[in-house]
Amino acid sequence: MKFSDLTKKIDSLETELSNIELKHIKAQYNPERFKYWKSLYVCSDNDFLNMSESPHCRLLRRYEKHGDNIWKNIHKTPYYKMHEKYGKKHEWTLSKTKKFVNIFNEIKIKREFKEPPVILQKPLVKNIHNNSYEIFEGHHRVACSIVCNFVTINCLLVRN
Repeated sequence: MKFSDLTKKIDSLETELSNIELKHIKAQYNPERFKYWKSLYVCSDNDFLNMSESPHCRLLRRYEKHGDNIWKNIHKTPYYKMHEKYGKKHEWTLSKTKKFVNIFNEIKIKREFKEPPVILQKPLVKNIHNNSYEIFEGHHRVACSIVCNFVTINCLLVRN
């Protein structure tokens, strides 16, 4: 079954508001894109889905350190390269990155987000890199929470 077909099944399941420790939440394992995701990591084999080392968090940490100077070399960041590998055009990726940084700045100030991320109780696709919670929707919000040093987040938990 195609990955996109699996994701459609999740939309029909019920969710419940839950508070989960961030250290237990992993990035979504998409077998169609995993080789690209994996190529952007510098970590042990068991941490490829660890959000704290994701291209998302690495971009935000760079932004924290360098501020608006990151835009000069944004094309060199793992986050930009990830979207490039996924086939996205420069304009789209730049717009997406700016929105992401804006979300980060808002969460950093308000210490909350408008909509909770959707987290799966178990991975959509069984894999050796994760047997715990998996992000279904909200990689940006989870990354922002990690970089803002949240310990837990409220999320919509799907008991799949």
